[in-house]
Amino acid sequence: MFYAFTLLLALAYISSRSTAVISRVTATLSQTNQLTVHITLRSKNWLPLFWPTLSVTLSKQGHLREISQSVLIKKAVPFSFQPIRLGRGHHRAIDLSIEATGLFGLYSRWFTQSLPIDVDVYPAVMTKTDRASLMKDLSTLLSQSTYSSLHEFYVKEIRNYQNRDSLSAIDWKSSMRRGQWMVKDYEKEEEAPFAVIFYGYQSSQFEELLSVAYNLYLELHSLASCDLLLLGSFKGVPSFGTTTASFLPVEAASDKERLSILFNDRVPLTKRLFIITPDSRLIPTHTILTSQYFIIDESHLNSLKGV
Repeated sequence: MFYAFTLLLALAYISSRSTAVISRVTATLSQTNQLTVHITLRSKNWLPLFWPTLSVTLSKQGHLREISQSVLIKKAVPFSFQPIRLGRGHHRAIDLSIEATGLFGLYSRWFTQSLPIDVDVYPAVMTKTDRASLMKDLSTLLSQSTYSSLHEFYVKEIRNYQNRDSLSAIDWKSSMRRGQWMVKDYEKEEEAPFAVIFYGYQSSQFEELLSVAYNLYLELHSLASCDLLLLGSFKGVPSFGTTTASFLPVEAASDKERLSILFNDRVPLTKRLFIITPDSRLIPTHTILTSQYFIIDESHLNSLKGV
């Protein structure tokens, strides 16, 4: 009995010493920033695994997804996790924890690994209805552009709305008359210059305002020439960004004076300005008197939400 018991203990210990490696990783990001991960674990030496139970936990930004299953005498085991919603930014890796139980449950083994995913998560994309409502609010300034409904002389045709069209190109009068979204095609003249400026001062609705700036920039950029200026905190320092990639690291800044200086130095005065800010009173309007501008603040968010 002594030798039998010793043999059982040895088998239980040896079985818990097996090492699993990841042979395959698939990470897919949906349009709603939901990350779905599929992995396959196998024995390091290609021998069958001797773990009665294997628990695998995926974690990112406080979100956990755990799967437990038997892998006894299996060479490869697939795991498919429920989606995890990722926050805005660039994600290089996701944490994976593995806990294995040896034969008879006497011993266990636990180890962690970092899975490379290399995923960029941009601000949330607004619904088509909210985007249409936003662009309609801005129609006063947009009507001065080359592609506006006020330039009837340059209209080529009125046609049905297509997915590739910008929501700002919708002709609301024609759409109301015909009961469906209609778009006017125009003869191209001179491109109307726009600039989207995000004034990233600290606010409880910072992410919502940033989403408005992101969606507005995409709409205007598809319509005509459009510049971008993101003011906020980059790596803890008040600064600015001018590319789409700047939407990933920008955070709220608390230095109001520094943001005002950056605004005065960087704002393009020769373009039509769409300024997104928590409070319109933060914008030093005396510096942009020579420009046409439209300020979007938190009150516009309430109107978009129907409040």
